[in-house]
Amino acid sequence: MVKINVSIPEDFLTEIDRYKKIKNITRSQFIIDAAKNYFNTIESVLALERKKDAINRLKNTRQEITKLISTKKEMDVVEELRKMRSERGKEIEKRIMGK
Repeated sequence: MVKINVSIPEDFLTEIDRYKKIKNITRSQFIIDAAKNYFNTIESVLALERKKDAINRLKNTRQEITKLISTKKEMDVVEELRKMRSERGKEIEKRIMGK
């Protein structure tokens, strides 16, 4: 275990002490728990940003595919992507299974 010194306002320490009593834990454990919760919050925000980026990339891919299709026939781009993924999955499965 490593010890560190942290300077915080006195009223903030009073608030920490109040909540640590409610939880029946030490100051150290309270701060560890608070940091872990903050890490989880950061990870959630980052995951949401990655999800938004992925959705935007999918939208852009769909637009690009739609532009490339020069047939009069309507095509379900989402279904075509699913087929491509399925075929790729089968190829990977064959490699893993040694077939």
